[in-house]
Amino acid sequence: MGAHFRNLYERLKTMLAQRDTFASDGALRALFAEPRLCEWQANLPYTHSRERRVVQTIHYLHGQYNIDHENGLVLLLQVLSEQAGLDDDFQLAMSDMAERVQYMIHKDNRERLNKVLSGLDFDPTLQPEAPFAGQVIAGTGNVVMTCIDTLRPGEVYRLGVIGSSMEHEGIFEGDEVVMRVFFNSEWPGEGDMIVTKYLPYGAEPEFSADFIGTDLLGPTLKVFHQKANGEFHLGWRKDNVAWTSTVWKRLAAPGNAQMIVTRYIAPIGKVIDVKKRRVWNFAIRTGLWILGGD
Repeated sequence: MGAHFRNLYERLKTMLAQRDTFASDGALRALFAEPRLCEWQANLPYTHSRERRVVQTIHYLHGQYNIDHENGLVLLLQVLSEQAGLDDDFQLAMSDMAERVQYMIHKDNRERLNKVLSGLDFDPTLQPEAPFAGQVIAGTGNVVMTCIDTLRPGEVYRLGVIGSSMEHEGIFEGDEVVMRVFFNSEWPGEGDMIVTKYLPYGAEPEFSADFIGTDLLGPTLKVFHQKANGEFHLGWRKDNVAWTSTVWKRLAAPGNAQMIVTRYIAPIGKVIDVKKRRVWNFAIRTGLWILGGD
């Protein structure tokens, strides 16, 4: 979100939180049956909190446009301002907010375009660094993601990598990955590199039994593969078959000894960039020992 829109953000959240439309997931989806909004209905967030529902809806619609280049968030405000039974003052305030949001988003987009055209967006010193959210393990086990319960859908965070199972993808311990958090209704695509929690294979709860979120392992850094039998294979992009001890098979196709096979995952986000920390300095020379020499 641009700096101009942020000036309206807190006031907009307060206004939307007053509407019964955001009291439940069902009420919000009912509003989005309106023709101007229906194309975004399927990807609306699912949440148990009115405040989170407001925040996630704003973040989702802020960057959405229809075929006529109309902004999704602006259309939502326009639809709300036309609802029957609204107080006249509130109706005017909502209509005014729609115009202000439209103007500020347009201003942010124009400013961003001008930076790109002038080459400024390619200067890394001008890019704000994503906040650091903890660690992710390239392998199996548990690590600490410091703010996992407060990650905002659609926002971008940095994670420090530990473990060695993704070296095949050129990601080493000490590197950082940049992750965009999934929206509640979002699901990884085949071959996406993701950060996810998972249940070990065979540890799934019995049918109708209570499931405890703390049973999940991770978060782990893997490439997502979904199989026809319902299994998820978390490993590399290529050669993502399970390692086998059969000698002739191992010689033909080594496989991925650190692939995770599971039937239950809780995806957190998609990796959109890797920041390398390992720097090779070829200017440094070391002494060579010659066998048989003095």
